[in-house]
Amino acid sequence: MVIIEVVSGEKSENIRGLLSQVGTDYVDIKKSDGKVVTILQSQILKIVWLDRKKASPLDRAKYVGDFHSEEDGDFLEDFEE
Repeated sequence: MVIIEVVSGEKSENIRGLLSQVGTDYVDIKKSDGKVVTILQSQILKIVWLDRKKASPLDRAKYVGDFHSEEDGDFLEDFEE
């Protein structure tokens, strides 16, 4: 699970989800609604990793749609610097 702060012009937003694909200049994030968003490397300001433990694909599946874990609070405070 990641939160990526993305900038486009003067607008910035946070995109939250699971890494789906990673390329040399982009990442694809699968959001809780199932949509996949492609983010170019040049648009990424900050990445916050919410689950640092290594998990099998079956373990990761339980995070899809469940973006309100108790440990998110500490990470989100750091993210809002």
